[in-house]
Amino acid sequence: MVPKFRVWDETQHKMLQVDCIEFIDGKAYWVEASPTDGNVQGGNDGPVRDNSQLKLEQSTGLKDDNGNEIYEG
Repeated sequence: MVPKFRVWDETQHKMLQVDCIEFIDGKAYWVEASPTDGNVQGGNDGPVRDNSQLKLEQSTGLKDDNGNEIYEG
């Protein structure tokens, strides 16, 4: 199974799709993301930390009762 990720942008208050994740020592360090609606503007990139504006989430591979994918993080 290929892991799936998404990013919540605290500044823009919207979900973004992950384009690239950089790892250092096995931990996510930097993420580049673009809008899920295909719009070229509104993407973001930055560090992945507890106090960061970007919140990285990973799919659990499970779905809720409504068929929506469940993410953690």
